[in-house]
Amino acid sequence: MQERKLKGKSIVVLGASRGVGREIVRRVSAEGAAVLAITEALSDRERLATEVKGIQILALDASRDKAPAHVFDVLRPDVLVICGDANPPLKPVHELTWTEFSEPFDVVRISVLFCAYALRAPLAAGSSVVLVSSGAGPAGWPLSGGYAGATSTQMFMAEHCQRESTRLGLSIRFNCLVPMRLTSETALGAVGIEDYARRLGTQPQEFLAYMSSRQSTHDVAEALVELVSAPPAATETVFAVSAATAIARSSGPWSPSRRTPRLTASRSPCSGSRRQEAQNEGPSSPTVGRSSVAPCVARDTGPRSRTIHHAIF
Repeated sequence: MQERKLKGKSIVVLGASRGVGREIVRRVSAEGAAVLAITEALSDRERLATEVKGIQILALDASRDKAPAHVFDVLRPDVLVICGDANPPLKPVHELTWTEFSEPFDVVRISVLFCAYALRAPLAAGSSVVLVSSGAGPAGWPLSGGYAGATSTQMFMAEHCQRESTRLGLSIRFNCLVPMRLTSETALGAVGIEDYARRLGTQPQEFLAYMSSRQSTHDVAEALVELVSAPPAATETVFAVSAATAIARSSGPWSPSRRTPRLTASRSPCSGSRRQEAQNEGPSSPTVGRSSVAPCVARDTGPRSRTIHHAIF
């Protein structure tokens, strides 16, 4: 029997009730972790308790100032996963009110509270904090309004917090996972697919057929398991997740393995000052455990030129 990768680890998952967050709870629990799932709605808590046995569930509004202290009093994690549960209105920017545009930044508030507390408390050396963002940021999805900005902010936060952790000698790892494509498995993705199809004058299934390398919620959860069970170098902070597969070259200690969801490393997401053209990943790249990793190099974006290139399809 294969040894479970996260046996003995304590993991806190924020935004655990639906979509990617719920799948992460399932996956890390199956890998042997002690899990504390944070959610607010009673119906979501009941469903989660039924679906995933043996986990703790804490009813909490994670956006409150004292939420991090409360959570860490219940369980001080080896891994903290911040998975936003945003459901913003999908409209062109000129059709949004400021309230609608700024709504996705509630997730950024939660990220700020918990990342700052992880640095101040601090979490134990060797701990990991993983923010789950969205491809709306680097791709610049035209109907995403403030969501693109909010998810981009999460990517920068991971990088900035990693720098502070290194500067303070804390040995806490900060990473950001970026699912690059819309998926019908999440509430936001399902609505987005309908709206983008309508905008393009096509049907949702036809729209999906044109979208390459669509990751599932399971792909994202699998990528997270690989990321925290075999952490990358501190210089690699942000990882795009797609469903592309590769038989890859060896990349130092991160050896190639099975064909899997792809993890693409980018040191500085969205760093270019000019509009970037989207390009698909090639067929070969180095792998990280079960997921492949490769730098994406931006064209003519100044001294900090590594970024993520992707389109929504």
